[in-house]
Amino acid sequence: MCIWCHETATAVESVKREYTAINSLTVGGGGIASLACEHALRSLWYHSTGETFPHEKILPHHKTGNHIKKIGIDNYLSKKSQIFILKMDGYAFEEAQYPNTQAYKDHTKPISSGRAKDILNGIEVFLNDIKEMTNNPEVRSKIIEFKNKL
Repeated sequence: MCIWCHETATAVESVKREYTAINSLTVGGGGIASLACEHALRSLWYHSTGETFPHEKILPHHKTGNHIKKIGIDNYLSKKSQIFILKMDGYAFEEAQYPNTQAYKDHTKPISSGRAKDILNGIEVFLNDIKEMTNNPEVRSKIIEFKNKL
């Protein structure tokens, strides 16, 4: 198992434990969920290219949905995953860890607590889609083609 597969599984388990314990996700828990998605893409990249994800070359950082679109593999995700991963980008969990940001304020409002279950459900579907994409030669080919253009 590659390191990103392990990291993804560990992150998802952490998110599930937090949700089970408090029936919600903290800003930190949301950030872990976002990282689980990022690690899943890194795993797909590694399995396709044999190389680590070139995070420094694909901007903006921590926007998995954006990366998937740039690489050109978004159409291989289910519609549900496409919507989910773009929502995750929009939640801006990487910014929400700082108390003076708008993202932090958005995530600490009582109304945002309804996102937790959607995030958990979305992660499951997204990870299953990524797992299927790992075995798809067209996806692997697109990733290699994108890598060669960097």
